[in-house]
Amino acid sequence: MGGATYPDHRNCGAFPGLFSLVSMSMFVHQRHDLSLVTVDEAQDASVAEREAHVRSASMYWARARYHGAGAEAHSHCLASARAVLEVDGSDAHALTLAALALVGLGRLQEARGRLEEARAVDADAAHLAFAEGEWHVASADVVDGGVRAESLERAIRAFEISARRAPDAWEPQASVAQALWSWIEQAGGPERMKEVPGRPLLRSAYHAVRAVQLSPPRGVIGDLEFHVARACVHLGRLDDATRILARFGDDPAHRREVPLLTGLVHFERRRFKNAILHLRKFVRGATGASDGDVAALQVRIARAHLELGELSRAQEACRLALQRVPGHLHARCTLGDVQVDAGEHADALRTFKGILADAPDHTPAFRALVDVHVRRGAVPWLQAALKAEVGAFDKVPVSGRTDSGVSPRQATRERIDVLIEALMDAAGEETVFTALDTAFRTSDEGLRFQLWEAALQAMSATRARVAVRQLSTPSEAYSPRAGHDVLALARQLPENLLVAGLQLDEADLRRALAARRAPGVRGRPRRAELDRERRAARAWQALLLLSIACHQNPSSRDLLAQWAQRADPELGDAARAALVMLGDAEAARTLRQREVDDADDLVDAIRAALRGGGEAGVRVAESDELVACACCGRRPESVWVVLVGADTAVCDRCLAGAERSSEVVTDAGVVCALSGRSVHETDRMVRIREVALCREVVDHGLAIKESLLVQRFVEELQ
Repeated sequence: MGGATYPDHRNCGAFPGLFSLVSMSMFVHQRHDLSLVTVDEAQDASVAEREAHVRSASMYWARARYHGAGAEAHSHCLASARAVLEVDGSDAHALTLAALALVGLGRLQEARGRLEEARAVDADAAHLAFAEGEWHVASADVVDGGVRAESLERAIRAFEISARRAPDAWEPQASVAQALWSWIEQAGGPERMKEVPGRPLLRSAYHAVRAVQLSPPRGVIGDLEFHVARACVHLGRLDDATRILARFGDDPAHRREVPLLTGLVHFERRRFKNAILHLRKFVRGATGASDGDVAALQVRIARAHLELGELSRAQEACRLALQRVPGHLHARCTLGDVQVDAGEHADALRTFKGILADAPDHTPAFRALVDVHVRRGAVPWLQAALKAEVGAFDKVPVSGRTDSGVSPRQATRERIDVLIEALMDAAGEETVFTALDTAFRTSDEGLRFQLWEAALQAMSATRARVAVRQLSTPSEAYSPRAGHDVLALARQLPENLLVAGLQLDEADLRRALAARRAPGVRGRPRRAELDRERRAARAWQALLLLSIACHQNPSSRDLLAQWAQRADPELGDAARAALVMLGDAEAARTLRQREVDDADDLVDAIRAALRGGGEAGVRVAESDELVACACCGRRPESVWVVLVGADTAVCDRCLAGAERSSEVVTDAGVVCALSGRSVHETDRMVRIREVALCREVVDHGLAIKESLLVQRFVEELQ
């Protein structure tokens, strides 16, 4: 879907001019902007006339597109553009305006021809890319399914190109935001965007903010701010959404939609009574909403009643949804959940089976069906279902799409995931044997690996329960072997429990030694016995320090730094090794300088281990940190974000360039300069100025930058 478009400057002052850009529109929005170039200024009456027609066409198109003037304004725009083309048929600006007018009138084939003529004259014009984006959006409106999604993706790319070519114009930024939102709705709605790569929700909010900052007309600002609020609701930025929505209480243009978003905010905050009140208010006033939209809101209301334990009201809301859309899958699924809570398991099973008969790939219904069997303790049913799904996997078509838009094999994998998760909860360690036995029922190596992972996870979960008990009583459980077990399971154990497990003192060691002595042995412990206990306790603590670093939590840095400074030399080195895992260059230098055997090998081994593990070790540089971007040399104070990983730093400007880069790396020996991922561990590796970057790191850095800008925008709202 392309990449986000970023300004050239960081914050330079208060909103709306965060980037100190001169306010400029791509089109004429006010009549007083139609001031003509005089003959004296132009030294040619024809130039003044051409300018008048171009400005007139621009104004009429803007009135139609942004100010509700309609088809008549598009016709006036086309007439003015044709007046220019009668004199000069190769005028690129007039050709583009004519194409935009034709798009607005629904004459897409003629518009395509005008765009081709404009491209032949000036292929790099910002208004040409913008017009191509409008053409793709209009094309998307007359198709459906995958073709519509592809048209919207082309529109997004075209608008982003226009925004880069005209960085001071707000219209391309607003169009990127709107096209992204249309793509989100086409792809299944905002609720399904959390796992979608490319940050579509956050990018949509970001571009809307950029458009507002470039000072559009007052009537457009409200729509853009409301767009940001809507995106913030689905991004989980509930405080930001609430702050923006408070500005729209008396706004007639958005008054009807405010209860909807406010209701969704209350729902996410689990304030279900308030959510019901606001959502009902919206439904009562939703005279122009589709039956599908109203049914979806009734289901949301039913869910709120269900959370409150109001089963009869939840059932009534489901009935209202089914009156709007008979057979509505989510309404039927919610009705099944109501039956489960009412203890009507047999009725619930019939409901869920009926949904799956109509829509076999409906994962929520399948998950609910499985949950009913888990409640009944039906482990044999779960095992048989897993074997059946895995056994049928090889016969499922590789290509094609189900009703929910996913491939048949992906739908089967989702059901297998649900069954494995349920088995882990219901059968525990027995899942190991079930997963290994089931793996031989398929020839698909990917599915076999998934089942092998499930077996390992079941084993880890069993061992993790033991480790939790050990960490809860460290004075009884400490030992090097127990520490190794904790380190192996570090990511599955709560960080606060790891910190608590560090607490050991001399009295704990003496009590532990006394408990371990053979019955009948009395007297004070000998020095050698105490030294052995101290070594065991220090090994336990060292391994726990490394376990804490495995969580990659920057807030742990202070704790580890304290241990590095105050502990004895050996434990201090363990803390420094943990800091190296968090990307601390100073700790790495200190560890290398200490006269410790194999210190250099230890540092290199830690850094090598961090390579290939996602974004482990990748952090955001502090604003006063002495690092510079490896691509362009910029420092943290001159950009929004600088990511640091291993010995490399890259700024957000270059991350944005990497997102747009077409220089894809396929060499198996190349790894990401920041995270260390290989080309086999990412779906896209690009190179920008000799620095290789994986898609995950690029997404991570740009998401931080976009989130910061949206946060700053909301904070500066009056």
